[in-house]
Amino acid sequence: MGYNQEKKKEWTDAVRENYLSEEEAFSPAGWETVRRRVHRTEVVRRSAIAAAAVLLPFAALLLWSPWHNTVPAQESIIANTEETPVVPEASETTFDVVDPQSVATVPDEAPAVRKAKKAEQPGLIPQPEQTPIAEDMSHDQQQTPTPSADTKTTNPDSTTHSTPAPSGQPAPRRIQELVPDDLLAFAEPEPQQRRKVSVSLSAGAGAIQRNMILNTMSAPYYTKLAYMNLGVRYETDVKISAANINRQYYNDLLTKTASNSYLANAFVPSDIEYRHDLPLSFGLLAKIGLLPWLGVESGVEYTYLHSVADSYLGTQEQRLHFIGIPVRMDAIIWSNRLLEVYAALGGKAEKCVSASLGRIKCDEPRLQWSAELAGGIQYHLWDRVNLYLQPELEWYLTQTDLITYRTEHPLGFALHAGLRFDL
Repeated sequence: MGYNQEKKKEWTDAVRENYLSEEEAFSPAGWETVRRRVHRTEVVRRSAIAAAAVLLPFAALLLWSPWHNTVPAQESIIANTEETPVVPEASETTFDVVDPQSVATVPDEAPAVRKAKKAEQPGLIPQPEQTPIAEDMSHDQQQTPTPSADTKTTNPDSTTHSTPAPSGQPAPRRIQELVPDDLLAFAEPEPQQRRKVSVSLSAGAGAIQRNMILNTMSAPYYTKLAYMNLGVRYETDVKISAANINRQYYNDLLTKTASNSYLANAFVPSDIEYRHDLPLSFGLLAKIGLLPWLGVESGVEYTYLHSVADSYLGTQEQRLHFIGIPVRMDAIIWSNRLLEVYAALGGKAEKCVSASLGRIKCDEPRLQWSAELAGGIQYHLWDRVNLYLQPELEWYLTQTDLITYRTEHPLGFALHAGLRFDL
């Protein structure tokens, strides 16, 4: 081997030893930080794609609602009725008594004969044929006796409308011309449609129970919390979080070493089995109708997540309590007197108000955001009381530091039911 090759080998060996001496490069915490950052970037990218794929079709469906059938304007019954002759009101008119025998009665002629006679008269313009109502009125006028000059008569009310003889195709008339003035005075204004407001009480749960198997090297946060629950009782007023876990963990190590308590090797790989129970949620929601088929719903929801983790460090119970504010927009697809089918789209922001693993109190400072797509069926029970069943698809965009039901599978299915009261 030449001199140059020996120098080159010495240089490469020095670089390798230098590189291997760096503990941070092969530190499990460093690899875990890189893995979490890559996983978080991937989750955000997938969440944006899924949210766009869900929101865009539903927004187009809300803008163009083919299921919404507008109620046709009802035609007025008065406007469709045939025009009836106006009968003047009775007045105090006195007539002279006329002997019926002195009035010459003229027998009625058939309409066809009367029409033929008028056609034979020269220089007369043929008139349109009168309706039977007009013929009866003209005949009654012939039979009415004429009052004498000494009789005092009163003119009928000037407000009475005279109706001309109907033609072959009557002209359209307004309702005001067909309804008397005294009846129009009692007409009530059309009531304005009031916005529908309802309050609902809901309860729900996840539909799938999940089990997970992790490694202590891939879950350092849980491993350190599990060690802090062993041996000497750990008590502090400061809640443990991902930001201060290292400082609290090393303090706990020093305390256990000073008390000669048993401490297992923290870097021995071991499997951790997580069993996540179904999440439970309860809510108080209010809904306001913007349109007859469109409304917005919001309120307050409480969610409880419970998990059990088994490992060589023992069994640890994990409990998280969330308070969330959902905002949903729902649209009625089909409805009748008893049933109503609707779809809803919205989101929810949740804050973890309490979290613990074993006897260690943990802090989750970040909000957990999620998108929701739901459909529901509502049944009318009694007056202003409705029962509804609402399945939901939930996509969680952010995660907690503790491993929960929503960590590895952010897309979940839940079923909610409750009572809705119309105000």
